[in-house]
Amino acid sequence: MQLFTLTRSDFRELQARALASTRAYAKRGSHEEPFHNPAQETSSIGKRVLTKSLIWLALGVCFFVLFRMWGSVSSEPGYLLCALASGLITLALTAWAFAAYTGRLYNAMVADDGWFLSPQSIDADEGGIDQVFKGGSMHLDWSAFTHREETDTKFFLFIEPGHCLPVPKAALSMPAQELILQRIPLRG
Repeated sequence: MQLFTLTRSDFRELQARALASTRAYAKRGSHEEPFHNPAQETSSIGKRVLTKSLIWLALGVCFFVLFRMWGSVSSEPGYLLCALASGLITLALTAWAFAAYTGRLYNAMVADDGWFLSPQSIDADEGGIDQVFKGGSMHLDWSAFTHREETDTKFFLFIEPGHCLPVPKAALSMPAQELILQRIPLRG
């Protein structure tokens, strides 16, 4: 296995391809549905709207019954204001924690010696793909991959619409490249 190191531009390209694949998946509804059917999309939208409406109606009925059971609590404006303030504070703290976690994760990945930019190696055999990187290793069977995209210098091996493995072609032997071409379909 030959060592290689990815760059920040590889990371940006990876993010752009993953985002495009996720958007295409969301637009189609499934990455396994190759053709666009507007009639099916319309009925799907109607089902989603109906489902969401029924859920909101059920929640409304539950809250109405809850407030009717404890009428004295629901009539006190202090309780309602306290509940509203608690909900808003919880929402704000959750959003802040998510943003902080995402930022730290991103910084850890693209640090000079981080997970993404550190030296790593990859190999393909009949069993799948083996990758060794800073802090660990991973084996992915061929069935784990949904499709691939490629440039002149890299393969992008998709595990799901928003997650792919960038692999420089120069880091793979010719038999390993042939296995990737045979086992992982090209998204067209």
